[in-house]
Amino acid sequence: MTRIVFAIAVLLCSLTFAHASTFALYLHDTEAAMLMAVLQRDDLTPPENVLASRVLPYGLQSWPDAPLVQPTCKQPFVKATVLPHRIVVKSPNVSISQLLTTLAGIQARTTDQTEAGKIAFLSLLIAQCGEASAKP
Repeated sequence: MTRIVFAIAVLLCSLTFAHASTFALYLHDTEAAMLMAVLQRDDLTPPENVLASRVLPYGLQSWPDAPLVQPTCKQPFVKATVLPHRIVVKSPNVSISQLLTTLAGIQARTTDQTEAGKIAFLSLLIAQCGEASAKP
């Protein structure tokens, strides 16, 4: 009986870690740094902290090394002369829609209107130019 329970636990654990979501973000230097700062704020809720811990070390922190590429979409309000980084995030159990939901929650709690506007702008860029299922 113990072996069966152990086998089931191993199987469930492997399924949990096997489900990784890969998505790509097209962000310029200032936007990538801004997203990093938003996901490292002191006032994040526990679920937001979990999401940040699943996104930051799985691709977002290495944004300076990400290649500069022509995005697959037209980025709103961005100069076309400067190429953004293509930041691939391969994260366990996090999708681009969950990232957007988290940013919306952070924006809603932000009392500084300038900061809230920056978060809204990031959300717009990610929603319009993010690749929900990207290949590295």
